[in-house]
Amino acid sequence: MLISSQVNLAQFILYIFFSPETLYIRGAQHPRQITTLKQYVAFGRMNPAPLTFRRFLEPLLLFKHINVVAVIISYAIAFNFVLVLLSVEIPVLFGQIFHLLPQEIGLNFLGFLIGRVFSLLSSADVAQF
Repeated sequence: MLISSQVNLAQFILYIFFSPETLYIRGAQHPRQITTLKQYVAFGRMNPAPLTFRRFLEPLLLFKHINVVAVIISYAIAFNFVLVLLSVEIPVLFGQIFHLLPQEIGLNFLGFLIGRVFSLLSSADVAQF
């Protein structure tokens, strides 16, 4: 678990320094011309509109759409259950309780992989209606 959190931290830091900052301003007459160097190293406010409390609540308004909620729930269950809980608990518990070999423990993950594929396919169908 410690290694995965360290990898996520490293990805976050690399993303901050190696991905350009972009912003689409709705209703703007023409897009602003920003130099390549400024996209990577400039820190500051990009949107000239004033910051309001509504801007913080706008992402929560997406919960009124059932297709958005279905995809959020699907990804939350798949990430929390399959990627974290089972990848940490199964090797430790099954190996001790059932005296499994490493190959046998690896076969236990096959069902979760197939379930993940089906959940992704079903969430894509739900999100399209």
